[in-house]
Amino acid sequence: MDILSALDQTFRHGHTVIAAVRPDQLDNATPCEGWTVRDLLGHTIGVVAGIGGGVSGQAPKGDFELSLDPAGHASFE
Repeated sequence: MDILSALDQTFRHGHTVIAAVRPDQLDNATPCEGWTVRDLLGHTIGVVAGIGGGVSGQAPKGDFELSLDPAGHASFE
């Protein structure tokens, strides 16, 4: 499998997992000590968005803001 196919498969799976997270679960604990689901999703999505923006030459400016629908919308403020 080439790297682009692997990334595509990873992002598709990640989207499926993230889409299953309900707003009432965002403050739940994770296996990562001291991190909530909200913290982990915000970090993960923010890093991926930052990498994508950096590669395209359009790195996001500001802090990443996770919405109540992480799979549908997130933004940098």
